[in-house]
Amino acid sequence: MRELLSLASDRLRPCARVDRLVRDHIHDLDHKIESLQKLRGALQRLADSCRGGGRVSECRILEALQEAEETLAGPDIECAEEHCAERRAGDKQPKPRRERRA
Repeated sequence: MRELLSLASDRLRPCARVDRLVRDHIHDLDHKIESLQKLRGALQRLADSCRGGGRVSECRILEALQEAEETLAGPDIECAEEHCAERRAGDKQPKPRRERRA
């Protein structure tokens, strides 16, 4: 936005640069919105899969997110969703926690 506003100081400049910057900004916003909508959907599915009522130490959502983070060096919501689904289908006891690497 600052770049757009800075273009206003050059009143003789053609509008093509402004138009291109605005369209680029819209494209970036669309991409961010799409990513946020995917993240929201994945988090909603994780929340829906949670039965609640337990303790944080037994939380499948947190366990899935931690394992996804360790595996992928960053949280992956879809991986966490799969983990929660596997945990619901399989044994109900939480797996022992692995030590986090530094």
